[in-house]
Amino acid sequence: MVFNYESMEIIIKDKVNDMNIITIKHREHRKDNSMFFSRIVEYNQLGFIFNNSFHLLKKYMKCINCYSNYENDDKCIYCQFEFSNNKNCFFLNSKNIMPTRKYNYLKNKYNLNTINEYYYDQRRAMNKFLKMEIYEKALHPDRIEKILEISCDHWSNLDMYI
Repeated sequence: MVFNYESMEIIIKDKVNDMNIITIKHREHRKDNSMFFSRIVEYNQLGFIFNNSFHLLKKYMKCINCYSNYENDDKCIYCQFEFSNNKNCFFLNSKNIMPTRKYNYLKNKYNLNTINEYYYDQRRAMNKFLKMEIYEKALHPDRIEKILEISCDHWSNLDMYI
């Protein structure tokens, strides 16, 4: 059984002059018979939100629903979000149109980019090769010698630690 899931959630947080600060949550989950992996990344972006009217900068814009690149005037080819003139459709990151110095100032002021990052990785069944490699590293004589040295113990008492 293989399971893959990926989603983007976009929340409009605040308005700064004519620009908006948005928070993007990117969730990714993968699962198969031997492993489960989950990742959540949250970050802020500063930019402009537009409807589906004519814009010269559309190649720099992202879908407001799934944050994918603009490729079609009617609807997003990834999430099927329909674009219209009377609702917010696109996000234009200010990084693409501002001088670097000004953007870096705003980046520091409004805490843009990664805020939180969470990972969860669970191994359900390890193969024999991986288990043996872990045992080799854990029971290496140098490592055992350091443990005995730290604990002020002797080789003869090693069976107490195993």
